[in-house]
Amino acid sequence: MKDNKIYKAAKTEAEWLRYYAHNKERDLEPFDNCTFYDRLPSIGYAKVNTPLSSRCPTFHITSQSLVTDCDLDELIIISGPRNHSENTYTPLEYFLVCNKIPKSIKYELIAIILGKS
Repeated sequence: MKDNKIYKAAKTEAEWLRYYAHNKERDLEPFDNCTFYDRLPSIGYAKVNTPLSSRCPTFHITSQSLVTDCDLDELIIISGPRNHSENTYTPLEYFLVCNKIPKSIKYELIAIILGKS
């Protein structure tokens, strides 16, 4: 799994989220559902406020069935915007929320976000 392109993108996304998300709120975030991007404020080191959900992911993913219930090999990489109502998620959202991903992978990504790895 760790050689998978989507996993590598999720890891990069976690690193960027660690940098761009405000650390006080980031440390309190439980990362228990796919709306964590909506709750985390940006540190604001830019002239234009870009939402974290647009700034951190390198691409988005979708599938024929609900992304959060899919196996990794069922996912399709797309470049469109994140939109949960249209079944479009970021790689990090998939890895943190999908029930088919081992908890060790989830904990590893959360540790990266929190700067503990």
